[in-house]
Amino acid sequence: MNEQILKDIRSQEDYIWLPEMEWLNADDANERHELWSDTFDLSNLEIFAIDGGGDMFAWFTGGELKDAVIFIDLVSDGGELFASDLASAIFRRIMEFASGVYTDFCSDQEKQAMDERDSEYYISESEAVELLKEYRSRFGKYFKAEWNEILDNMISCGFKDGDSFISYEESFKAVQKLLHFDRRREFISLIRS
Repeated sequence: MNEQILKDIRSQEDYIWLPEMEWLNADDANERHELWSDTFDLSNLEIFAIDGGGDMFAWFTGGELKDAVIFIDLVSDGGELFASDLASAIFRRIMEFASGVYTDFCSDQEKQAMDERDSEYYISESEAVELLKEYRSRFGKYFKAEWNEILDNMISCGFKDGDSFISYEESFKAVQKLLHFDRRREFISLIRS
């Protein structure tokens, strides 16, 4: 299913933004694969995204970890298992977004009152709801019903505590419970000997 999701993402005319998960087109992914293959053993990995610092997301194409997503930290010896598959990785990122981990949220009124230069660094509640709707629309067909219910609830209720849809602690617990991925955060060495 990872291949189908990535194909759908790459075929869309409109780029879908997820914080700290920037999608790579096939050429950019191949270029990164070639660039880092001297350092890391990437032979069993499909690179599909990077974070703001250039660290990479990839999934295993075979073996015991087939389809599992790994976050490859370029200044380490490898990476951390991130999710059991691409749909789970996307849902995890959405939950982290909803908790405000990678973004600065504000109320619509606060954004309207901001200086234009400052406002570009914030996402208002209505903008955040629109992003959640877009995520639900684009990725919902790949998500479990329970995940879609959570997104629908956040969309309909808006910010829970004035500055996020869910607390980081709630997001972390939900990800652990919903994604059923016991090996999350396990480090995998990818360094070439």
